[in-house]
Amino acid sequence: MVSERLLRLKTGAFDETRKLCGIFIYLWVLLSLFSLHKALVLNEESLIYHQGFALINALALAKVVLVGTEQLHSLLFGGETKAGATPPPMPGSANAWNYRKAAKVDTGCGLSSRRLKV
Repeated sequence: MVSERLLRLKTGAFDETRKLCGIFIYLWVLLSLFSLHKALVLNEESLIYHQGFALINALALAKVVLVGTEQLHSLLFGGETKAGATPPPMPGSANAWNYRKAAKVDTGCGLSSRRLKV
């Protein structure tokens, strides 16, 4: 039982790291090319100086993209997020109309005559 759980955690960590590395490398190449292009256009002497900023920005952006895609995936395909919050219902579900109505009342959005009738 414990070994199965440990194996599942190791597999999940490996998958997350692999996804993060893929996104990171893509963003690092992209941001490095932008930095290199800027240095060439402005005729700067140090071409490699800004590559460190591209590296740090790529790592931060990769983490944001990874978390964002995970949240989007949980919203689109249902289930719970890692934070434990249940995502809103899908637009075609039976509970979607009640969710929209509650969202309008809770947030104060949709101040129309239709809201006053509810």
